[in-house]
Amino acid sequence: MFNALPPPLNFAVPFVIVLGVLVFVHELGHYLAARWRGVFVETFSIGFGRALATWTDRRGTVWKVGWLPLGGYVKMHGQEQPADVTPEVRAAWQAGRTFHEKSVGSRAIVVAAGPFANFLLAAVLFAGLYATAGVPTTLPVVGQVLANSAAARAGLQTGDRIESIDAHPVSRFEDIQRTIAAHPEQRLTLQVRRGDSSLSIPVTTEARDSGGGRRIGTLGITAKATEFRRLSPGAAVIGGVAQTWDVTEQTLVGVWQMITGSRGTADLGGPLRIAQLSGEVAQSRPDQSVPDPDSRWRPLAVLPGRGHPGTASVVPGDGIRHPRRLRPSRRPVRLCHLERSLPTRTGSLGCRPDRLSEAYVPRACGDLACAG
Repeated sequence: MFNALPPPLNFAVPFVIVLGVLVFVHELGHYLAARWRGVFVETFSIGFGRALATWTDRRGTVWKVGWLPLGGYVKMHGQEQPADVTPEVRAAWQAGRTFHEKSVGSRAIVVAAGPFANFLLAAVLFAGLYATAGVPTTLPVVGQVLANSAAARAGLQTGDRIESIDAHPVSRFEDIQRTIAAHPEQRLTLQVRRGDSSLSIPVTTEARDSGGGRRIGTLGITAKATEFRRLSPGAAVIGGVAQTWDVTEQTLVGVWQMITGSRGTADLGGPLRIAQLSGEVAQSRPDQSVPDPDSRWRPLAVLPGRGHPGTASVVPGDGIRHPRRLRPSRRPVRLCHLERSLPTRTGSLGCRPDRLSEAYVPRACGDLACAG
C-alpha cells in the first residue's frame, strides 16, 4: 500500500500512523484510568505544537491533534502540588477531582495505566495476527546442508524431514536446534523422511564455544520452509500474551547487557530511526525479511514515565512536563519480534547469506542454522 507513495512519504506516512496509534493507546490508558479514579482530565493531545484540530467534549476535556507527531500528553486537573502554583490557580481547582489529592494508590494506577495499555495493545495485535494470519512455524525440513559439516558427513540432503532425534519427536526446526545444541560432539540417531522412505541416519555433532566456556553442538543445516498455522481464539490470546512477555523480557535483557557493557549501543535509535524502520516494514512483503534482522523490534512507551503522568514522547517511558521538552531515545523503539514473527528470504530463522558469521549465529540464527 505504501510502496506507491513517493519518498519521503513512503517512510513518513507509516511513521506517523505507527507512532500515532502507539501514543494514542498509551494516553488513552492514562485518560481512562484518571476517569475511573475520579480525576478530571483537562487536555488530551496527540502530537505537539500548534493544534490542527481541537474540540471539547461534554465532560469539559479539550481534545487536540498537534502538527508535530512525536508524542502526546494528557493533562490532569491539579497535577501540580499546591505549593507550586499561585492562589488564583488553587482557587480554580475542583474539589475532589484533582490529581494531587488522590491517594498514592490511585495516582499509581493513573501513571501505570499508559504503559499497561501498550502491553495490552501488543498482546491484542499478536493475538489478532495468530488468529488470522497464523503463527509462523519453521518446519523440521533441511533447506541447505553446509559443506564439510556434520550433516554433510552423515549424508543428510536438502528436503529431508527430520521426524525424531534419538526417538524424541521433532515438530519444529527449533526442536532440532535445541537438541543438537545440548549434545556437542555426541553421536545421535536421526529418523528422517526422504520422499516415501523412512531412514535412520547416525550423526556425530560438532562443537563450538558459545562463550563463557560453554560448548554447544552444531549440525550444519538451514531450515527450508515456514508455514503459518492459525490458532483458535483462546489459543491466540494465550500466544499473544506469551509473545508480549517474551519481547518485553528480551528488551530488558538487552538494556541490561548495554548497562553492563556486554552489548554495544548500535541498536539504539531516535525519531529518524523509528521513521526509517516504519517505512521498511510497511514496504516489505510477508515473505521477506527487512533490513537489520540482527535487531529486535520493541513497543513504544511501555515503561512508566519519570515525569508527570499522562505524557509520552518518542522516548519510551520518559514522561515530559511540557510537550516542547523532547529528549533523545534511550533504547530501540520497534514494532514486533522480527526473528520469530516474520519469515525471511532464506527461510533459515533470520539467516542471510551475507551474514553467515560466527558472531551472528548465536543471536539470530541459533546454533545450527548458520553453523559452518
